[in-house]
Amino acid sequence: MEDYNNSNEGVNQTQYISSAPEQKSNKKIWLLILIPIFIILIGVVIFLFMGSSSKTISDNEFSQGTNFQLKQNNEAKFIIDDEEHTIKVDSVSDDSVTLTIQSNPLQVNLKIGDERKVDLNDDGIYDIQVKLNSIENGVPEIYIKKIHESSGQAPNAGNSIIEDEESSCTENWSCGEWSSCSEQGSQTRTCTDLNSCGTTNNKPSTSQRCTYVEDCTEDWDCSEWGRTCIRGSVTRTCTDKNLCNTYENKPIESKDCSHLCSETDGGRNYLEKGSATSTQLNFEGTVHDYCGGSGPGILREFYCNETYGTYFDDNFDCSTLGKYCFDGACRDAEEICCEINGDNYELLKFSEYNFCSQLGGVEVAMALCSSSDSYCFDLDDSTEERAQSGDHSTDFIKSYVIRDKKVSEDTCVTPTTVSDAACDTSWGYWSMPDNCPNGCLDGACIS
Repeated sequence: MEDYNNSNEGVNQTQYISSAPEQKSNKKIWLLILIPIFIILIGVVIFLFMGSSSKTISDNEFSQGTNFQLKQNNEAKFIIDDEEHTIKVDSVSDDSVTLTIQSNPLQVNLKIGDERKVDLNDDGIYDIQVKLNSIENGVPEIYIKKIHESSGQAPNAGNSIIEDEESSCTENWSCGEWSSCSEQGSQTRTCTDLNSCGTTNNKPSTSQRCTYVEDCTEDWDCSEWGRTCIRGSVTRTCTDKNLCNTYENKPIESKDCSHLCSETDGGRNYLEKGSATSTQLNFEGTVHDYCGGSGPGILREFYCNETYGTYFDDNFDCSTLGKYCFDGACRDAEEICCEINGDNYELLKFSEYNFCSQLGGVEVAMALCSSSDSYCFDLDDSTEERAQSGDHSTDFIKSYVIRDKKVSEDTCVTPTTVSDAACDTSWGYWSMPDNCPNGCLDGACIS
């Protein structure tokens, strides 16, 4: 019996020992099943909590206006007239959102910077003002404020009213000049919305691509001014030695012809002997005013014409001024006149030219003051017969002819031609141009 009992005890002991590991294994299996389920349940709860989170806007925030971020599918609550309303983000893009405002559902589309006023209960009064400030990382920032403004609509006109987009701010952009092109091939400018709408829907571009060109300094080289006046202008050619292909500092290449002619008596000045000098091509030279232009006692007055860049002349009768032509100007009688003292002619007065003294006095006095209109006096004794015989020696002497109380003088009619005044028995006065081989200067050929 002892052996049997011992044997049974051994058997029972063996069975007990083998059941303990089996119970532990079952517990592990349950733990492996329950732990993931628990983790999933916690995640679902967190997801549901986050996904359905909402914000409540206090009365103080609502009255003063508040900014807040609201993710897609989230909503914010606010109270108007003891009634709860919500604003929910339905969808978000890069620059716009779609909102639903309810209790009476109303959908509002906003771009960044857009602002709307909403009548929630169709009573003709705007209740809220909503604006989309920005969108960062897909989360819009919204501004909302409680207002009380007339919508201009009759109460109960239909659905809740949203302010027309036409009444919102209209952008008015003003842009500065483009900057210089950078080495990276871009340039920028600054644009400002004069209406300060806070939106950029129609903002012009503030950067653009460009072709960078290294700094170049213009270096202009110009030819001499032309000496031929064409249609009132002379020209020259200017070339940029650095080939900058810019023209900011390019000198002028055309101007009037006034610089081609100069004068000493200020133009048509009949009371002063003067001269005119031209440098225009084919008109070079200096001419002097002289008496005897188109006849005895007639002043030939030279002056510059700015349009043509050379000298012109007038034939002027000094007697129209009550004066006498003498030494290239119209002068008063006391400047040149003599009076008779008994049987002798005496010099009464004379100017700085000392004309009478050079001629000996009496002959000049007779010619200027004689009552005989046929009296003619020639200082160098020029005659038509002498000129026709080939004797041009008097061409090299500046002299005067006085006849009928009028004075004519030898003068250079061109830079190479002299007009030698002379007494003539047939006509009383004679003047014929002669060529000066070496040029003419101050009424005489150059020797």
